[in-house]
Amino acid sequence: MPAPERKAQIIAAAARVFVNAGFAGARIQDISREAGVNEAVLYRHFASKEELFEAAIAEPLSRRVESLLQLGEHAGEALAANRDLFFTELLSELLSAVSDLAPMLGVMLFAQGDRSRPFYETHVSPAIDRLAAAIEEHDDEWEHGEFSARLVVMFAVGACLMIAADRRLRRDDTDADAPRQLAQYLQAALERRG
Repeated sequence: MPAPERKAQIIAAAARVFVNAGFAGARIQDISREAGVNEAVLYRHFASKEELFEAAIAEPLSRRVESLLQLGEHAGEALAANRDLFFTELLSELLSAVSDLAPMLGVMLFAQGDRSRPFYETHVSPAIDRLAAAIEEHDDEWEHGEFSARLVVMFAVGACLMIAADRRLRRDDTDADAPRQLAQYLQAALERRG
């Protein structure tokens, strides 16, 4: 097998092991077994368990967060054109990202001890801030009551996380309308009260 394919195979196996065992519980021996390679092959591609964790968990999380942030860059025109559609599409993409990343995010945020805070401070919190800034930058384009954009983003992420967990644990993906309903709830909550 060519080296790039072998490396991808090892990364995929490492992600599964880290998700199931956490960083502390994952052993190189388990990862190599899951990948179907011996430890020497694994070490040709990765110098340490930490380096493998970065490739299997931290880097994919960072890439997906960055793709979500790019949606916020087009918020102005989208909000002006069709606010309902913009919020529904944003929440649909957020739900998809959270569904894909929830297991890795759980490992990164709750099972890493001293690694969790730096990851949150360098990846998650800035992403929340950037999405909140995109909302604030365009908040004069629609009528609403006073609100904290950061809190709205955290609410949306939390709601998407629970929808994703419910879908995964109940093995029920029938609520395809969830992003639209969540968008309606958020907009209704933000409406100016007379």
